[in-house]
Amino acid sequence: ELDSLILSPIDYVGGGQFDVKVYVNAIDSNAANDTAKFSLNLNPDLSVTGYDAIGFTEPGDTVHVGFTMKNTGNLEIVSPFNVKVVVNGVDTITELVAASLKPGDTLYYKFKQGVIVPMTTADQPYYLLDVYAQLPCDADGDNDSVRIIGNVNIVDNGILSIITPAAGQCAMGGEMAKVEVRLFNNGNVDNADSIVVTAVIDSAGATYMTLTEKVAPMYGGENRNYTFKQQYRVPRLSVNGAQATYNVTVYLTAIDGDVDLSSDTAKVEACVQGGVGVESIDADRWTVGQNIPNPAADMTRIPYSIPDAGVLSLRIMGMNGQVLYREEINAEAGSGDIRVNLSDLAAGVYYYSVEYRGERVVRKMNVTR
Repeated sequence: ELDSLILSPIDYVGGGQFDVKVYVNAIDSNAANDTAKFSLNLNPDLSVTGYDAIGFTEPGDTVHVGFTMKNTGNLEIVSPFNVKVVVNGVDTITELVAASLKPGDTLYYKFKQGVIVPMTTADQPYYLLDVYAQLPCDADGDNDSVRIIGNVNIVDNGILSIITPAAGQCAMGGEMAKVEVRLFNNGNVDNADSIVVTAVIDSAGATYMTLTEKVAPMYGGENRNYTFKQQYRVPRLSVNGAQATYNVTVYLTAIDGDVDLSSDTAKVEACVQGGVGVESIDADRWTVGQNIPNPAADMTRIPYSIPDAGVLSLRIMGMNGQVLYREEINAEAGSGDIRVNLSDLAAGVYYYSVEYRGERVVRKMNVTR
């Protein structure tokens, strides 16, 4: 007659070879067959063998991770075990799997809880998902995980540089000039719509001219030079040949989803050389001189000369560019003065600008008390 012996429990965490010795107490006259020895090779092993590829997504999208596991050991898996997904090494989702897997069986599992696609950058346009199958007694920890790379659609347009005018490059006051910039699309998607680009020419903190144009959509990874179709007249800022400076600022109207707005603006300080004073005027030029006296207390006069009758627009501004006084003057052709009452202004440094036929001259004046 035969009988069975159940060996329980056996702690086989990590697997391995177990030597078993079975014997019975002597109850007969033949002790030679009262003992038996044999070995058990136990190898519990659950492997991750595949996963669903993740296409390009947008930040904020929800992704449900699906992957495949296989019982690559020699023991049946009957106890529930955990599966886990870790996003960028931080956020973790853990779920319990209750399944029976015989050696060689496979199991596909998709997480019930979704992963929220995180924000990324143009330098790293992807995120990392580490997926784990956590069998408590797994003998081989090297095959129970997989890393999935999730790609994200990146939108990143910007201005690489202002090509023209170049920093320190001098132009004659009153001549026509152009703005040329180097644009880039550091993203991995093409622009769907035109890009709106604006150039602001200012002097002494006051806007002199604004140019706004549309640029054709750019491909992902493309760099492109763009020259504004509109030109501007270089401000007349210099007196008797002395140099002066003005600023050109170019910016992009923000595109939805742009991950880096810091590169959407560029600025350059350009130089004005030459120009004319009130003494030298011809049929094509007009001038504005330094206010007299300067410094001034209560009253001052601003000399000008224009080739044809027209409207002169006077503005007085603080150092921060705030307009404190404005006046429109219907002036006759030739030379004249604009008389200004300064009694309402505190002592300090101010700018005044005079505009004629779309051109503006800006100068500095001092007020004393």
